[in-house]
Amino acid sequence: MDKVDRIVQENQDVWKSRSAFFSFLKGLFRRGWSRHTIKIKLLKKHRKQIPNPNPKGKKPTVWGAECSVCHNVFPMNMLEVDHVLEDTASLTKLSDVQSCVEKLLVIVEDDLRIICKNDHATSTLSQRLGIPLAEAKIEQKVILFRKQNAEKQKKQLQSLGIDSIMPTSAKRVEQYRNYIKENRFDN
Repeated sequence: MDKVDRIVQENQDVWKSRSAFFSFLKGLFRRGWSRHTIKIKLLKKHRKQIPNPNPKGKKPTVWGAECSVCHNVFPMNMLEVDHVLEDTASLTKLSDVQSCVEKLLVIVEDDLRIICKNDHATSTLSQRLGIPLAEAKIEQKVILFRKQNAEKQKKQLQSLGIDSIMPTSAKRVEQYRNYIKENRFDN
């Protein structure tokens, strides 16, 4: 029995599995990331006053910045700081701790980019699935489609002009994916 197994065994009321323990550790590292000095300096360096996009807002301007992917300007609450990494910081065993800490916390400004939440989600999905960004954008749409109930899926396929709608959810999802790929559908 290794140390992690012992920790989990002695604290089953806190962690039900090794995986839960490692999720806890990664959460601790991410909390450190949320207050990382280099991250905060990057945000301050690139922020600027922009027109307040909230029509009910009390101030005419708010802090914002440009997304490094789509190059649109967003208010700060719609932006995140992303690590520019080829791979994500995996943490599934004790020997991953050093690598995870280094990838997440031992950084310089060039390791980071300011990115809108939508592009960050796409980038993360791309990394997790090991697919190009363009395919990840399609998969994001497919994931949203998959979450709909059968009736909504069928209506959406009909609105796209698809007449012979498949009977099972898996087949409807594949129909939708194929339609998006063939038509470069951006809605």
